[in-house]
Amino acid sequence: MFARHCIQVGLCLQVLLPSVLQAQETDPGQVSVVVSPTHHNWDFLYCGIENPLEVAVPGVDCAALNISVSQGTGKGSGCSYSVTPSSTGALLFLTVKWEQHGKMYSASREFWVRPLPLPVPFYAGVCYSDTVIGISDVKAGAGVFAKYVAQRLDDMGYQYERPEMKHYRVSIVRDCTTVFSGESRAGSLPTEIKEALQQVQINDVVEISDIRIVERGELQALAGIRVKVK
Repeated sequence: MFARHCIQVGLCLQVLLPSVLQAQETDPGQVSVVVSPTHHNWDFLYCGIENPLEVAVPGVDCAALNISVSQGTGKGSGCSYSVTPSSTGALLFLTVKWEQHGKMYSASREFWVRPLPLPVPFYAGVCYSDTVIGISDVKAGAGVFAKYVAQRLDDMGYQYERPEMKHYRVSIVRDCTTVFSGESRAGSLPTEIKEALQQVQINDVVEISDIRIVERGELQALAGIRVKVK
């Protein structure tokens, strides 16, 4: 069962570690173990989510490999596994054991564990404040959603619990005066806010503030978005 929360136990550092490991109790020139993340070549794992890994031992059938994990949990079989670290800033050790020619061998790979940075709120394709956006894009926006952008988790095929949007406020400012303010408790725009956004004018400013999400069971506040309509 995967850990849902991460315990901050220290500063996280990134180091370069070899992905090819020499096995114990054997001639180092004969057997090497390859342990690598499936979707990237980083030397760290993210805390609290499944990190896919590939494990291989040349000349050994994948079904003969046994995997164990410290500082987290893992699942999988053969050469494909996923590991969920339970604490950040600590070393996670993944140990591979197998039998070959009547002998037992083992090797371990170390990973630093990083906290997963907060996701970024989006509206109409915009995630940064002080952005100029076309009036048609403002009117076409469907809602405010949070995504893990910098980490590209979706692009790399990670499986994780999507952040749930719990609250945000949309304000329309015209000539330094707030002409509309409404709130939503879901990602999609409620009717009141939709109708107000259909009335925006060029040079209006749309502010999305007080953004709160539930991420892996915890309530989190995100930075707001402020865009100017052109």
